[in-house]
Amino acid sequence: MKAWIWGLAALLCLAGSGCAGDQDGESDGSDGSDGSDGSDDGAGPTYRAVFEPGAQACAGFMRQRTAAEELALRARVQFPAQTLELRPGLQAEPALFTGLEIGGPSPAPATATSAAALSHRRETFLGGFCDRFEAQQAFELQAGTHQASLSLRMTFCTREGVADPAELRFEADQVGEPLQGLDEDGRQVELELRLDSGSDYRTEQQSLTSCSLGQAGAYAQVLGLEGGDTVEATRRYLPPSMGTGAAGLTWARVTLGGQAQEVEGPFRLAYGADLHNLGERFLVVLEPPLGEVHGIHWQLVVQGSQNGPPTHVDLLDAALDPDQPLAERAVTSYSETPP
Repeated sequence: MKAWIWGLAALLCLAGSGCAGDQDGESDGSDGSDGSDGSDDGAGPTYRAVFEPGAQACAGFMRQRTAAEELALRARVQFPAQTLELRPGLQAEPALFTGLEIGGPSPAPATATSAAALSHRRETFLGGFCDRFEAQQAFELQAGTHQASLSLRMTFCTREGVADPAELRFEADQVGEPLQGLDEDGRQVELELRLDSGSDYRTEQQSLTSCSLGQAGAYAQVLGLEGGDTVEATRRYLPPSMGTGAAGLTWARVTLGGQAQEVEGPFRLAYGADLHNLGERFLVVLEPPLGEVHGIHWQLVVQGSQNGPPTHVDLLDAALDPDQPLAERAVTSYSETPP
């Protein structure tokens, strides 16, 4: 099936566990699972992971970080086109990752320093089991500034003798399986990147997901600013059944002093939010700058259990630090049109 996950929740966990808040990936037995039995005896079906030409994944966000922290941890990884057959007991060194880049707005390329190592474990539950395959590979960022490791985890579950899914398909903007799946937390794919020690949640951990967030609804924001300038933006958001939903800033147009600039791509747009996507914040990098303004930042104001309109926009200098803006511009009008 053609699928993907917000959940490749690809946890670009630049080092450490606990990437995506309420997505810790550990079973508590609430689904009837008795956890991992360590089985790796080769019994069970053969699965397929299909990587189509152009398959890729991009950084998502992790709650409670600022937009500036998210910008610094923007990332993209590409997958070579291939079909992998996976089965318990398989030992291989698949070539899975190409073109890893980390850090906005000017990403640093990463070079592999080891081959990918594939491992397997099985978790059993009443009526079936889940086979979990993990491929890990080490990287070094340009000029040796950072060490990184990238882990791709793929889960295939069998219930009452039927494997579903038996195949995971990775496409240009779709990665893995739909959010609602057989796994207890709804994920079949995780991508985890660990930077250096990985112990610092704010600087060494990140999550990856679809680059376009194309299956999430597009919410159109329009901000009118004091003086007649405008900011338009597209926020993609997938409402969760509970907790925090997948979201991101995918497009913006900024008009300042009669000059306009459109911004797209994973390294010049950043999104941050807290639990339940409250306090959403957005950062747009302007290249080239519009006059002295290198970027803009705004944040929605929390009103009870909902987000309210922003009160102002921060105009940023080359440091792109919302805590020390070049200037502030009052928001005189605000609208958001749902999909």
